Order: sequence, then structure tokens, then C-alpha cells
Amino acid sequence: MIERVQWSSESLRFLQSMESLRFTEDETSEYRRKLMHEIERKIITLGTSMPSKEEEHFGTYRVVVDRHKVYYSLGSNGTVAYIESIKHVRMQ
Repeated sequence: MIERVQWSSESLRFLQSMESLRFTEDETSEYRRKLMHEIERKIITLGTSMPSKEEEHFGTYRVVVDRHKVYYSLGSNGTVAYIESIKHVRMQ
């Protein structure tokens, strides 16, 4: 059972690079915080029920949150999820 989520540098860089032409910086920061919280909640809730189907992410698990694919793996004891990558669904 997953008890906590750990973010990789790559996934944090992805979140930090999010910008919006329609929203203020404060609104975008708030969206980032909510997105992070929802990603963590969903990973803890779903656990290992969604193995990744993409060949480049073989051996990981995947959740989709607000049009973002989040790929993660588990630590050796299965209580820590390590977020490896986040991609918007429109990204190839």
C-alpha cells in the first residue's frame, strides 16, 4: 500500500515550467498546487491498478489527472511511489 509520493526533479521542473496566457501567475501557482495534491491523492488511491501501456515507460504505473499523464514506480517495500515523468496528453 502506497503511503507517500516522492517527486523527481524532472517532474517538478515540468510543473514549474507550466505557464498560461489566460491566467495570472498567482492563479497558475494555485493550479500547480492543486494539480500536485490531486496527483498524489490519485496515486495513493489507485496504487498499482493502472500499469503503463507505453513501451517507453515499461514497468511503471500511470494515472491521468486533468489531462496529464503521470508515470510512477514503487520503492522496494511498495510504500513509496516515485513520480518519474509527467506529460500533457497532447505531448508526443
